Amino acid sequence: NNKSKVKIAPKYYKTQKQKLLIELMEDNLLKTSDLFLGKDEELKIDIITKVRNSLMHDIVIIHPGSKYQMLVPTLMQSDDFKVFANELLKTFDTGVTDLAVENIAFDKYFGDEDDLKNEIIEAIGEEGSVVLNTESGGVLVSKVDDNYSVKKVVANHLNKLGSKIAFDLMDESDGTQRLLDIIPALNGILNENITFIIDEIDQSLHPSLLKALIKKTMSSKENQGQLIFSTHESNLLDLDIFRQDEIWFAEKNKNTQCTELYSLSEFKPRYDLDIRKGYLKGRFGGIPFLASLDELNWISENA
Repeated sequence: NNKSKVKIAPKYYKTQKQKLLIELMEDNLLKTSDLFLGKDEELKIDIITKVRNSLMHDIVIIHPGSKYQMLVPTLMQSDDFKVFANELLKTFDTGVTDLAVENIAFDKYFGDEDDLKNEIIEAIGEEGSVVLNTESGGVLVSKVDDNYSVKKVVANHLNKLGSKIAFDLMDESDGTQRLLDIIPALNGILNENITFIIDEIDQSLHPSLLKALIKKTMSSKENQGQLIFSTHESNLLDLDIFRQDEIWFAEKNKNTQCTELYSLSEFKPRYDLDIRKGYLKGRFGGIPFLASLDELNWISENA
């Protein structure tokens, strides 16, 4: 049906992407309800494939409960990363002297879980290895000759005599564990053209530690990647660290119940303004609406 086709003169094409969209719609290959990138395998168009691959491989999202599962192979394969991680842990006074990889006998680690062991052995195959996800991060199970072994990361501390004592990562504080989840992203920003998106970056981290970490990351001229994060930590509202257009607020629309995003630059504040103080006073929005605490009836008359 030619009447239903969209016709736009070539001179009005805003971008190559818009032109491609129009052509696909005219040929009935893309419906208005279809996702553009979801047609990659069907359309075999180079620009769609590149964008899809970029979204899949060049963007890493770290949720509040995310655990970096590749810590064992990364520590084993990269001396630079090992130095980077250990220096950060010591700089922030975590009590960890260094991270180490500990070998554990296959049967000792998995005990009597024969079905799981058989499944892992099948997955490994001949002279191979697999990374298993755990609550404290991944463990590496490998086969060398006819022997199976498990490798996991431990955190070394020094006792009063100066001897090293290995701690399981689950025994570390929440702050140290969170730092271990973020360190690979910080190293990646330095060395890879990848965008890391960290949700609630302030979780379990001391405000002073977090601010120092972000300031160091943002000031580095060697960064190859990009960092995007969400936070409730108002101490990070600092124009000595971020440009105005790099600070965005999120506020729920009371009428639509949708979250709206807007930049600090829209307010055009003076560069000497205390952004944190202004935000907490509600000057830029993005703060919750709180009912009067005096009106809350915490004590029941029938209690």
